[in-house]
Amino acid sequence: MYMAFKEHIGGGVAQDRLRYLTVIHDVVGTVFDDSEAMVMLSVEQMVSRLESALSGFSSVGVVELELISLDLMRSFQSQEATQRHKLLLVEHLVETGDWSQTVEGKLARLGPGGTMVLVHAHIVVDLGADASGDLADREAGLRDRLKNYWSGSRQVELKNLSKQWGGKKKSLDENLSDLAYYFTKGGNDHLRFKVGFGREHVEEIESLMFRKYGKQLISDDDDGSVMDVRALNANEIGFLDRITRLLMNRNNSNSGQGYIIKTRLL
Repeated sequence: MYMAFKEHIGGGVAQDRLRYLTVIHDVVGTVFDDSEAMVMLSVEQMVSRLESALSGFSSVGVVELELISLDLMRSFQSQEATQRHKLLLVEHLVETGDWSQTVEGKLARLGPGGTMVLVHAHIVVDLGADASGDLADREAGLRDRLKNYWSGSRQVELKNLSKQWGGKKKSLDENLSDLAYYFTKGGNDHLRFKVGFGREHVEEIESLMFRKYGKQLISDDDDGSVMDVRALNANEIGFLDRITRLLMNRNNSNSGQGYIIKTRLL
């Protein structure tokens, strides 16, 4: 992924003209015989729309598939803001997805309280050289194009690359290296459901829970085998494995890089 960034964008690009784009496209149920095919149809629809929206820009990114549990997210909805925001967006996708014009029809496709796939993409976009126009104008134009396809609150995020981290200046090379790692982590990198946006570090989650609930988490007869309510079960892991393999092999890719998506400035 890092080499794809370097090859496609190049090492001499000014960091100010690059943007980090996240698009959250749709949710797909996992409980049906054709769920895997439906996931891939949703992926192709998103990629087609991205190619249209990003026409005239150079970009490199990935499609990511994350298993989510609406029931679990609702149980956490009073917690951190990022968790509430993700829940609201998922509920919006349930109500407005392409499968049906009715909420009832959409829920029928998702299944009763079942696990869903969050179809989304992370992309680095090059707005172009200053000589071709004002960066702010080109960014505004890109935002308008994206909103033609994804109009929900927080469905599209377009932001600058980090300029510093931990009080130190962050170079373009460091940004691309970190993004390459993040882009290829997988949607459920610890084989757990995530309730918020972004990466969740297991140790931090458990520490926060213990600080908030303390000994309430541990009963006198706890034998250490308490179930992790966020853990994917065997069927969910199997489904995630299959759709990840389909994604890696899309477009008859023999390299396993079918999840990578690109556009070039013509």
